Amino acid sequence: MSITVRLWSKAELESLQHNRWLATIFMNGCTFGEQKIKHYPYNLRREYTASWEDEGPVRIYATDDTMLLRFIDAEYTARPDYLAEVITRYREIIG
Repeated sequence: MSITVRLWSKAELESLQHNRWLATIFMNGCTFGEQKIKHYPYNLRREYTASWEDEGPVRIYATDDTMLLRFIDAEYTARPDYLAEVITRYREIIG
């Protein structure tokens, strides 16, 4: 994986709620400073797991399936052998 290290401008950070591609790139970054975490688009985040034959599973975040595939095509040399969205459900027990 080769996510480019980049500096995020204030305008880019503010556009994360509207720009699905930038949001996908941003969510797959490794570290977030105080200013960046304020703009993290949690409400747009979907979690996926991908695996290739010769590697273990990799967690990838994207705004939707289209941006996921675009991200994989941009950052990896091949599409994964297995790809699934991780959906977490909560069931109320008491309440």
